[in-house]
Amino acid sequence: MTRILKKIWNDGKNLSWNLFAVMLFWCVLGVLGVFVSWMLWSQVGLTDSASHVTASLAVVGGVGGVVALVIAFRKQSAAERGEGQDRLNDAVRLLGDSQPSTRIAGVYAVIATGKRHTDLREQAADILCGYLRTTRPADDSPVESTIIHRLQDVLRKDNPDRWQHIDIDVHGAAITEPFELTNSVIATVDFSHTTFNEQVNLDGAEFENFALFQNTTFKAYVSIAKSTFQDGANFSRSEFYDGVHFTDSEFLVRKPAPKMDNADQGPANIDHPTLFNAVHFHSIAYFNSVRFVTDCDFSGLSRYQPAGDESKTDLTSFDVVTFLRTKFLARAYFRGVEVTQEIHTERVEFKSTRDKQVFDKIVAEARQ
Repeated sequence: MTRILKKIWNDGKNLSWNLFAVMLFWCVLGVLGVFVSWMLWSQVGLTDSASHVTASLAVVGGVGGVVALVIAFRKQSAAERGEGQDRLNDAVRLLGDSQPSTRIAGVYAVIATGKRHTDLREQAADILCGYLRTTRPADDSPVESTIIHRLQDVLRKDNPDRWQHIDIDVHGAAITEPFELTNSVIATVDFSHTTFNEQVNLDGAEFENFALFQNTTFKAYVSIAKSTFQDGANFSRSEFYDGVHFTDSEFLVRKPAPKMDNADQGPANIDHPTLFNAVHFHSIAYFNSVRFVTDCDFSGLSRYQPAGDESKTDLTSFDVVTFLRTKFLARAYFRGVEVTQEIHTERVEFKSTRDKQVFDKIVAEARQ
């Protein structure tokens, strides 16, 4: 009996929890039934071993039926997964077609397969993101736009059948259409070394893991307002050629900061920082009402130089920047920062007195 229950438990790991719970319930109920019956028979003095054997065989038969159900379900699940994989393979072939309309059909086929087979959703998203990273024909704009909109649909918070824990990896891609993933939940995002030629809208997005935006080029307006970065982000060496909004966003950290008596000590969340090192903001940047719970670093970065050459630093540069009601609740670093035109501040909060002094010096120099 113990071996049978152990077998059912191991098989249950590969089933949906609802089905496994039902099977486990009936197994436990059967075992309890035998035990209670045995106790009752003993109390009334029944010693008919044949009755005991009959009852035990009935329970074993019931458990055997559950085991058979498990095996049948696994076979059916394997068949359905094989069917889903075949559908994805067919969709990939459509994505390789020379006609945009056929490629669009391939996009819808990938999404439909992900909706039908929950265990293939990450693979479906990987296929579409991988397509965006490829070198594509000049007539691909409608295909790219379709991919972006369909991904937004399945990742939106208000979608009752939202795809969960999905990674979006378009690193190194050249995105030519407006890119929008508003109110979406994304496990890990990798936009590093990506060029966005049109507007980017990530308002209300939630990034579950450390977000990668380093060496990214934003050629048009960017809005990442009211978004939540659960584990920090890296925007280092990125270029913002138009305005960018981080208004009302939060940069959090999973690992709690250690308690320190002196807030001017070293970085508290060095493993989970928010990095804006050597970023160039060529237009206005809004950091209004942003909460930095993680360490935040706006400092410049030293550039590698051959031996004997003078060390150089790539500054973090702002054209116009606003820090209104911004809260730096961990360490904040502003060494190697320049403001070429204007900086607007109001009710900026710092955890560290030292960080505030460096920030105030930058503000004073920009206003001279």
